[in-house]
Amino acid sequence: MRTRGLQWVEFAARWSSSTDESVGTVEELTGHLKELIEHERDLRERDELPDVAPPPVVRRKTFKQLGTPTAQAEVLMAAREELTPDELREAAEDERDRLEEAGEIDHVADAQPERPPDFASLLNVHLEVRWPYRVPDKGKKRGYKTHYIWAEGEVVEIADGTTTKRTPQCKTVLAWGAVRIKWPKDSRYDEDESFTWTVLVADSWRKEKHLGWRFAKPELARRGAAARAAKRARADTS
Repeated sequence: MRTRGLQWVEFAARWSSSTDESVGTVEELTGHLKELIEHERDLRERDELPDVAPPPVVRRKTFKQLGTPTAQAEVLMAAREELTPDELREAAEDERDRLEEAGEIDHVADAQPERPPDFASLLNVHLEVRWPYRVPDKGKKRGYKTHYIWAEGEVVEIADGTTTKRTPQCKTVLAWGAVRIKWPKDSRYDEDESFTWTVLVADSWRKEKHLGWRFAKPELARRGAAARAAKRARADTS
């Protein structure tokens, strides 16, 4: 993980050698590991240990040229571009954003916890709910088709299952699991700020279905930051 994930290539281990029988022994590998751990400890004490892995730099093999390059080979050689690790990371992030916008990947879905949160803890939490929208169907003059999107909102009230109603005039009590969500103004769909009561079901957590629900991107970022702060606090006290 350290030599590949953190690019500490200077600590790459040798597992065997045809000229040195000590290479790859338990004693030799143990000493190598101690050096690596001491290096990591020194970086942590200087607050220089990276929070994320650097982009991998692929080693390119070069071969002796045989013959005259074809036109296609010259094009491929000219298109080659050397990038620094920072430039490579920026290019990778741009490509990830493009794929996210195109719907080919879903970073928010990948970052969701496996189990749904307890309903009682959802107050003031930002969620995404899979919501259907009617959009014009270009194949029909006056036709529409249903288009599902993940709509982001904030939970501002939670039904207690015994007394909470949609309005004071309602006779029916909202079921446990119903949450009142504030939807922000959305210019894409020409919608003003609004509030709706929605019943969230545990079985629909992270599901690509009607009323599927999950944490929104800002909520994931907030929880991640809190988890990292708690981890640093534990490390400081240990």
